[in-house]
Amino acid sequence: MRFNPRIGALVTATLALLPSVAEASLFGTAVPQAQWAGQTRSTPNLGFGGMTGIVDGNQDYSRNVSIGWTVTFDNLSSLYTYSYSIGLPSRPGLSHLILSLSSDCASQTSTCIASQQIEGGVGATTFGTFQGTGNGGSNPGLPTTVSLFGVKIDLGSGPQSPPLAFTFQSQRAPMWGHFYLKGGRVGAWNNGLVTPSNNVIDYIATPDTRFVPPPPVVIPEPGTVVLMGSGLLGLLAAARRRR
Repeated sequence: MRFNPRIGALVTATLALLPSVAEASLFGTAVPQAQWAGQTRSTPNLGFGGMTGIVDGNQDYSRNVSIGWTVTFDNLSSLYTYSYSIGLPSRPGLSHLILSLSSDCASQTSTCIASQQIEGGVGATTFGTFQGTGNGGSNPGLPTTVSLFGVKIDLGSGPQSPPLAFTFQSQRAPMWGHFYLKGGRVGAWNNGLVTPSNNVIDYIATPDTRFVPPPPVVIPEPGTVVLMGSGLLGLLAAARRRR
């Protein structure tokens, strides 16, 4: 059998695509409505690099960490409500959390997150890019090579013990995104933040910036209204003649 160079080139090109497919990340893609409720968690005694969705920066958050979410949509207000349930070890208490957002939210914060509520009260709410600070700093445990754009929520009355409920409203539909939780000198985050993944368990639902407003109500122009009225009068006249 003769070797066909065209077929060989096609096979080579196909094989070259396989690594990129395998390394594809779900980050930033739409969350199907069937998965608007879910949970990612670590298992007891799980150390670094766990396969159940959450890794940690220090030993205190290496086990019994979970974050669940529920997203609902209200047709009257056209708003999404995001509700999170955060489970952590009893100590240290949670002092701040970061949710990833797309860069569009930097200039349109009010459409991304509003009416935030969390146990302990909402303190400072900051939009921006947050850098991992390694062993210490404001985002301990998170590698210094990692940066996360999003919103940082400080708890108003200091660290709080879990479980914690966090809710807000948004005009944005859910996408697969990242989170970071900080307590004391430790932190916890989703696997997909450090290692891109195509597994939904490595992400959580966060607001997307690809907001598509509802279609506008079409109001007929005056000329169109006149034509419609003339057509209706013609139909009525025809109906009378038939009688």
